[in-house]
Amino acid sequence: AFVSAVTLAETVRVLRKVHRLELSSIANAIAMMLSSDDFVVEGAETLRAIADGEVSPDLVADFLVAWLGSRAGCASTVTFDGTAAARIPAMELLS
Repeated sequence: AFVSAVTLAETVRVLRKVHRLELSSIANAIAMMLSSDDFVVEGAETLRAIADGEVSPDLVADFLVAWLGSRAGCASTVTFDGTAAARIPAMELLS
């Protein structure tokens, strides 16, 4: 099955907000999906940072925004979100 970056971000949101799963459980689910031969995950090489605990699953949408910007040739991505700017290397806080 193909899992787009948008689908993954929405899945994380639903698992966290609706099903109230712990972030560690979500990270484990992402890790299992990335290591499975049954899934092709858009941006899998980049999402490994979430599976490896380098980036929290609660920042997956911000992480994907920065990744897509980088793929488009942007040197960085600006944000109003101080947490995302502090925890995602490719993001800068816009003040």
